[in-house]
Amino acid sequence: SEKDLDKLEKVLRNELSIADPREGGGDFSMTTMVSESIVDTIELFCSMAKGATSGASEDQLLHTKKRIPTEVLLHDMKVAEILASLTNHLRNLPQNTFIVPYRPTYSRPHEEAANMSQISLLPAIHEIESMVKHQLLSPLCNVLNRDIRSEIASMHRGAYIESDNKSQDSFVQDRLAPKYENMLNNILSRLPEV
Repeated sequence: SEKDLDKLEKVLRNELSIADPREGGGDFSMTTMVSESIVDTIELFCSMAKGATSGASEDQLLHTKKRIPTEVLLHDMKVAEILASLTNHLRNLPQNTFIVPYRPTYSRPHEEAANMSQISLLPAIHEIESMVKHQLLSPLCNVLNRDIRSEIASMHRGAYIESDNKSQDSFVQDRLAPKYENMLNNILSRLPEV
């Protein structure tokens, strides 16, 4: 939940504040070392999140007839939303730890500590993004592409010929637009923004 993520961010911020230059942690190697321990924590979190995903096959992601998300996909989308929130927390963590608490004053050591921490936390962000891509987005994209591929194949087989089409709409308006609207309204709009 968002409340749990806020608690996790607070713990990570407290951990990172050990390297705060005002508190005696001015050595930048300390910033890197503490950031690396956070990366290790996030890697552990990602391995636990992999276990929280459904692991369902691509055929189980959408209802066969309606082409709307199944409960399995909705669950995986919630996991993706949690991971997107965690990624945002990680991106903001160095600023929230080293710079925001001391505003409006400017401190070069704090700025450098935030930059060092930002760089050191990149592997954790990449780990989360990689896990979401491989566990959640790739299977979903494969299913959605398969749906569109069948319509495009129909078009190439000559199903779009105006004389056979009872509708006045073009092939795109008649066949593809409803599929794209369904994907947008029922699936893509539910994915978290990053």
